[in-house]
Formats: sequence, structure tokens, C-alpha cells
Amino acid sequence: MEHLLAGNKNKRHALTLTEEVTKMTALQTLSGVEICTGLAKELLRALENLTNLKKFTIYKVGELANGNDELLLSAIEHLSSCSLKHLAIDDNFTGFLDRSLNASQAPPEHLHTLGLSGLLSQVPMWIDRMHNLEKLTLSVTSLTTDTLLVLAELPELFSVTFSLDAVKSDPIVLKILHNNTLESGGKIFVLAGGFRKLKLLRFRTPVLPLLSFEDGAMPELERLELRFKMVEGVYGLENLASLQQVLLTVSSQPPEDAKAKASQIKVLASLIPNGPSLVIDEYNESSKEQ
Repeated sequence: MEHLLAGNKNKRHALTLTEEVTKMTALQTLSGVEICTGLAKELLRALENLTNLKKFTIYKVGELANGNDELLLSAIEHLSSCSLKHLAIDDNFTGFLDRSLNASQAPPEHLHTLGLSGLLSQVPMWIDRMHNLEKLTLSVTSLTTDTLLVLAELPELFSVTFSLDAVKSDPIVLKILHNNTLESGGKIFVLAGGFRKLKLLRFRTPVLPLLSFEDGAMPELERLELRFKMVEGVYGLENLASLQQVLLTVSSQPPEDAKAKASQIKVLASLIPNGPSLVIDEYNESSKEQ
């Protein structure tokens, strides 16, 4: 077997890593696994046997202790030095990303696609070395002006997504987003320069902080997708010189002030001379899709 696709991310279902899986050394794709709390150290070490993996997706990381977080990090580092090109990790807000992956001494520099979901207070310190990275997904908890300044220098970056699972829109997360905005001067500024190949920018989050695109920001951006329940505001769309389409997807049950601010975004986009097409949709919060 070369491709093992398991679990269901929307329903929070994942395949528990087993000894049988770690023996499938021909695997090129392993998607939808869970690294459980209390997993045997031998299993985490055995992950390093999967040297043919090109795509590795972890849907859940449990509370790792007694050195298991270091073993998981070691496995990721080893696989990244072999064939791995696509890596996605959701740490389920256990802190693995901040505590362990951020401190990697042999980071996955050669990836083409990277996804980091969960509790991510800042982009990894080594991300500026990822010169082959084309597609990046980050937890919106890492969204700051400084984060965007770092990402702007990645030469091959084509697509950036900031996302957050709707079930994680609890007070702790809201506080993180509020503090990030304050630390960025009251707005998340997208400054001029960089992002030389970026064509797609997406925000998929229950709460979208105040965004301001400065003159000369993201000069090649063609598509902007905004999906939210609450939004503080989006300004400077007219400064996105190559923008062709704005997709605005709003919760079917937004607060009243969010309705007004969403309408404001629609008006601002429609007023841009020869501006982008505007597609408006809504999503049902009762569904699992987010």
C-alpha cells in the first residue's frame, strides 16, 4: 500500500497510530492519524521507518509527556530529511506546535506545503528558511503584522490561509486574537513589498480581526477569500493592484454589528474602479463544515 487516507477532519475523527501502520514502509501518503496521549515510545520511534512518505497529515496530537513530544519532533525532522514534501499538523491546542516544533534544530526546510493548526502563538522561528514553500496554512492565532512581514519574504509562496476551527472560538482564543491586534497597533497591517508570487489569501475563522492593506501590499494577489461569523473590518482593498475576485462567506447567524461590517466590506469592494468581482455566500454553523 502506498496511500493510507483515514479519519475525518471535520468530524474530528482520526486513525490511532499503530505498529501495523509504522511497518508500511512503502507508504507515500499517511493522512488522518492521531498521536494519542500515552502512545508507546517505540511507535513514535518507528515512525522514522516511513522514509518514503511524501505527505503526512496529523489530525490530532494528544497531551504528550515523558519525552514523547521530543520523539514525535525527531520523527518529523527525520522524515523531512527524506522524501517528505507536504506536512500538516493539528495539535488540538495541546501546545505541541509552540513548545516543540517551534524549537526544532533540524526543521522541515524543504517542504512545498505546510499546515499548522491549533495553538500557534507565532510562526516557527525557522520558517524564513523555507525557500521552496508554495502553500501555507496557519492557525489564525499566529496572525500579526510581524507574521506577515516574515511570510512576505518567502520567495515561492503562492497560497496563504489563516484558519481556526469553529469549535475553538472560546474565550482563550478570542483573547489571543485581541492581544495580537493590540500588539500590531490596533490593526493587522499588510505592508507594501514582498509576497512576490502570492496569488491566493484566505481567512477561515469565526472571528476576523481588523485588516488593513497598505498601498503596494501583495502586488500579485488575485483572489481574497474571507469567511467569518464576526469581523472587525477590512480596509485598503483598493490597494491590491492585481485583485480579481473577493469571496465573502458569512455565517448564517452573524451578530448584528457583523452584518453591518460585512455590508461595509461589500460596498468598499464594489466602489473600486475596474475592481474585482465580488461573490457573496453564507455558511450554516450547524453543519460540521468550517
